[in-house]
Amino acid sequence: CYSFCTFPDLTGKLHIGGIRTAIYNYLYAKKHGGKFLLRIEDTDKKRYDPEAEKYIQDTLEWLGIEPDESPWIGGPHGPYRQSERDYSEDIQTLLDSGNAYYAFDTEQDLTDARSEDKWFSYSYKTRGNMKNSLSLPKEEVDKLLNDGVPYVVRFKMPEETNISFTDIIRGNVTQNTKQLDDKVIVKSNGIPTYHLANVCDDHNMEVTHVIRGEEWISSTPLHILLYDAFGWEKPTFAHLPLLLNPNGKGKLAKRMALKLGFPVLPMGGEGVDEKGNRVVYKGFKDEGYYPEALMNFLLMLGWSPKDTKELFTLKEMIDEFDLSSVHKAGAKFDIDKAKWYNAQYLQGKGDDDLKRHIDIGDTYKYDDERMRMIIDLAKKRSAFPQEMNAVTDIFFKPVVLNDAEKEKATDDFKSVFSDYINDDSLDWDDVGDIKQKIWDICKEKNIRMGKVMPALRQAICDGVSGPDLPTTMYILGKEESSNRIKNMIS
Repeated sequence: CYSFCTFPDLTGKLHIGGIRTAIYNYLYAKKHGGKFLLRIEDTDKKRYDPEAEKYIQDTLEWLGIEPDESPWIGGPHGPYRQSERDYSEDIQTLLDSGNAYYAFDTEQDLTDARSEDKWFSYSYKTRGNMKNSLSLPKEEVDKLLNDGVPYVVRFKMPEETNISFTDIIRGNVTQNTKQLDDKVIVKSNGIPTYHLANVCDDHNMEVTHVIRGEEWISSTPLHILLYDAFGWEKPTFAHLPLLLNPNGKGKLAKRMALKLGFPVLPMGGEGVDEKGNRVVYKGFKDEGYYPEALMNFLLMLGWSPKDTKELFTLKEMIDEFDLSSVHKAGAKFDIDKAKWYNAQYLQGKGDDDLKRHIDIGDTYKYDDERMRMIIDLAKKRSAFPQEMNAVTDIFFKPVVLNDAEKEKATDDFKSVFSDYINDDSLDWDDVGDIKQKIWDICKEKNIRMGKVMPALRQAICDGVSGPDLPTTMYILGKEESSNRIKNMIS
């Protein structure tokens, strides 16, 4: 079983949809004891970005996905860049068998044909009126070839024939060739197009399963006809659902990511938008996402396990992944769910791992128990490591109050907490007692506890919401907590 992932669009940074396709290919191959092949389809030299291949390699390494065969690993089915492969014999086979033909039409010829018929399609209905080896005498064709007149090679599509195939995800798919044109399979520069190179490479690399996006469904009948023309066994096809924009409308687009400010690339950086402008895209890695979280998030975008489980190790992904459980409908891209996954993985990180993300400084010192409590408070309120400092700064940076913030210290607050910090019976090593003492003093003074707590949060946490105040005061200790309250009262 050889499952493969190809990257035909090397025009820039890899869209997250391509990564999901790679993940599904990888999981399927590994589950069935097969191999995961990666091929670079770089036949479109006008749009080729030389940095794109390195970007793909770096992304897969970050995710922990290692192809069994690829341009940078090698293998028995190389070379793994289409620009380095030879298709001349395959092209000649199609020409000799009559399944392909030379077309000498110029760009002007095609423009004129379209101007006469806005529905023009180069097909069995029109090819007899065009300049090609089917409509011209053999002598003229030979002369054009000998004179070096530019040409393309087109596939000869059969007339009004139903082409059917079984898709693992979508079931039986049928398309009539009257809806298809005679596709160019070799460009005027002699380089094969994606369609021909893709089929030849899949056969020669012994690919058994092709798992790709649903946008390739319409091309599959042509690919099947090419397999039949060569007399080759066809692989099994599975076409994945689209990733949709967060509003559920349309295919997930980079421009939507720019507009809404969420990552849509595995690793961010500069790029070019649809209008040719230089832009900076956000990347999941740069935003602080863990690779395991992104893998889980993408796994569930279009696939459902047999139960309600949402978190998977890589081994569990391989064991449980099944193409029959892939959805047909498009999957809405929910960035909040991606953050949720990241938060789950952050919770599972060890203290030493998370501690390196915290700005500790040299002013405050805590024992091991309190340091664990600080990290626990921070990670429970964070989706990303860099967000933890919003909580940890409470413990490692002094609280500096401006006049407006000090005005929150009402007379009730001053009355309650002046007594509080001077109460020698208060056990500062007991979180329960720290809280109970506030309640007791408020009750004694007939002051509602809720009226003084906002000012206490301002004093202790600089207004940061979330962390439990008694726990925070326990960690800070008697001296620091008392000083912060005095600072608020003064």
